[in-house]
Amino acid sequence: MEMTNEEIRKNYQEAKSKKTSIKILADLNDCSVEEIKEILGVKTTPKTKNTGKSKAAEPKSEEKPKMPEIAFKVLCATLDSLDAKIKYHDVQISEHKELKKAAEQDYMELAEYMKGADRC
Repeated sequence: MEMTNEEIRKNYQEAKSKKTSIKILADLNDCSVEEIKEILGVKTTPKTKNTGKSKAAEPKSEEKPKMPEIAFKVLCATLDSLDAKIKYHDVQISEHKELKKAAEQDYMELAEYMKGADRC
């Protein structure tokens, strides 16, 4: 899924958790976190000297993270799209089954007729 820079900025602004939304936006757009930060104009967190990890990466508590609103909206839209595709294909399958049944019936009737007919 590719979003425009404007969509990325809008979704970031609407997100409850800005930090988490950057990672989600990167995943959704198949790009790096740095690219999203560049689009948003967000500075990267400096690395600490002791561990080499960013200060922001340290866990604050053992709370289960909540799903950001942007991710929820995107996932709901994806579910709606998939549901529509499933329904479309269900209709297509139903129509094809009816056409197949009619063709099989025509075949059987024609084959039966040919059994009883004399050849020219």
